[in-house]
Amino acid sequence: MPAYFRSTIGDFVKTDQHAILGRLSRGHQEDGFTALLGEATSAWWDSIDALQHCFRALVDLQPRSAMWELLLEFNVPRMPQRIDVVVLGSECLAVIELKTTTLDRGALEQAEDYALGLHYFHKPSERLEIFVFAVSLGTEGFTGPLTSSRDTGVVHSCKAVRIEDLARELLVLSGRPKNELIDANAWEHGIYFPVPGMVEAAVKLASGLKVGDIALAEAAEQVIEELVEKLLTLAARARRDCRHVVCFVTGVPGAGKTLVGLSLAFRNLSSSGELRATFMSGNGPLVRVLQEALIRDIRTRERLRRADAERRARTLIQNIHRFARENFHGDSTSEIVPLPDVYERVLIFDEAQRAWNREQNKRKFKRDISEPSMLLEIMGKAEWAFIVALVGGGQEINDGEAGLSAWGQALTERNSKWSAIASPVAIEGGAAVAGQRLFTADHPMVHLDLDRDLHLNVSVRSLRAEKLAQWANAVISGDRNGAAGLKLEMPEFPILITRSLTAARIYLSQISLGTQRWGLIGSSGCMRLRAEGLEPSSDFHGTYRWDHWFLGPKGNLLSSYQAEVFATDFEIQGLELDWACICWGGDFVRSSLANWIARKLNQSKGKWSVIKSLEKIRFRTNAYRVLLTRSRIGTVIFVPTGDKKEPTRDPSEFDTIAEFLVQCGSENAASARRSIKRAPLERGSFLRRSTIALAET
Repeated sequence: MPAYFRSTIGDFVKTDQHAILGRLSRGHQEDGFTALLGEATSAWWDSIDALQHCFRALVDLQPRSAMWELLLEFNVPRMPQRIDVVVLGSECLAVIELKTTTLDRGALEQAEDYALGLHYFHKPSERLEIFVFAVSLGTEGFTGPLTSSRDTGVVHSCKAVRIEDLARELLVLSGRPKNELIDANAWEHGIYFPVPGMVEAAVKLASGLKVGDIALAEAAEQVIEELVEKLLTLAARARRDCRHVVCFVTGVPGAGKTLVGLSLAFRNLSSSGELRATFMSGNGPLVRVLQEALIRDIRTRERLRRADAERRARTLIQNIHRFARENFHGDSTSEIVPLPDVYERVLIFDEAQRAWNREQNKRKFKRDISEPSMLLEIMGKAEWAFIVALVGGGQEINDGEAGLSAWGQALTERNSKWSAIASPVAIEGGAAVAGQRLFTADHPMVHLDLDRDLHLNVSVRSLRAEKLAQWANAVISGDRNGAAGLKLEMPEFPILITRSLTAARIYLSQISLGTQRWGLIGSSGCMRLRAEGLEPSSDFHGTYRWDHWFLGPKGNLLSSYQAEVFATDFEIQGLELDWACICWGGDFVRSSLANWIARKLNQSKGKWSVIKSLEKIRFRTNAYRVLLTRSRIGTVIFVPTGDKKEPTRDPSEFDTIAEFLVQCGSENAASARRSIKRAPLERGSFLRRSTIALAET
């Protein structure tokens, strides 16, 4: 039952208040709640009385509104949320959050989040204009900036109004004379597919939900859940037969490989619940952010002390480098020994191709062995083990990353102990793994089974732009025509350029609604962003509290919302923002031959030098590939103007970059302003206020 109560406004104002309260109470019970507190009943009673007065006034002002549909306590499908009031008008709707107390910013953001959830995930709402109101008796009105989504309708920022003013505000739902009323039954029972961010997904999965409960897209949801079940079966088989198995899972960028790993980590692998998997990553910021998110959720949900919540979270999510360092004791003993924790019989390694090679491990740990060999040695001393290696490609950004073939070599060295199950992509290579292959030899001396189900080929990361990864690849490869064509295929994903960091900050603060997260990101090599007031030092970034940056609310001085500290490719990789502002640096510029040039800064000499190493060129290229694919809703690219007096900030280089990005389909501020001047400023015009502010700066 999606809504506790639904009727036309004309019927609602005539219905006895006790009858309405009875239907709300019955819906509450059918929703699984056994008790109804007197406080809630009193709040409903006050709301019903106030709403009936409001809608009588609305019918007097606009008789046609008697045919509009009203839904009270609308259950957002698959989400533990209910919208107080939804009014379906003429090809538009209103989301209303009722408060019996004084409104605060949190109430407005809550209402905006409801509206955004409908717009992005509720099929019947995606092309409807949505007005948002927060209503409380005695509250003064407040009007925020108007925002919207390109070509798909418009979502307005929340307006706080007094209850006596709500009727007049709702006249906006009248639409134009020829607009048709929304089919209430189809709308109420419409398909709803939320796409959670990585941190949100981890928290929801840890609370006991499955992939199908948090949803994605229908096909992707089914494929991911089937893959999780298959891996559970394979792990159970390895345990039953006392075998040592490595399972290689591949997927296109954003296909949900990490989601698969998190699902396994938070799922009981045995009926008694004593066996679970451990999710591991070499990405330090990702591990810290996920751990902190789980700690906060566990403390809230289970009312545990922080120390206990920390112990739980750090059991489920660990740093792979620390695990290897603490548990590797060399090859001197071959007997079966217990691992430190029962959880660590099943190990999930996210971005396994980024495990350290022999040289990096020797530099870091003084051990002349690759990290894949190290892990196989550790896990091989247990009576059985199952490793899930989640493998991507084109994301390698750091020295010493071994690549997929290092796992093949490690398996070959231990062929009597370990067997492998892999997707064909891991064996044959391809774009999803950036051409890497598990084995360099044609016939490796390893027991190998191929399984096509171990490859995910549907991208689910971005809310609107499934082709964003392809667009980023075209930009990085210098294919301006291909990039422009791909941008035309994702018109609902805005990509804008500004030459002013101040304008970018204004834009992000105005376009983001509710609790949508936004912030600045940039390359770890763009050392001259210091001239823009952004600190690039690795010493500074290494000690910054990135858990606060990703999780802190608005007003927290350490959070991304402050737009004072930018996250580099190292900190943002594996995570995402709703709106990201990419701060382009002088470390990746266009040449006269229309190629990208990767550079590094010699600070003592005050000049850039061209990077010669093919490996380091690949790292810098991949860094910008990572940056271009971190947004879920839209991207702003800040290209500095430079300074003629400063050789390391040549204006002509930045002008060339900006021009190329425009040719790739990005929209610059000047063209956005001209299009606004040509088009009438109606309710649905794109980013009316914020784009003008951006263009004028």
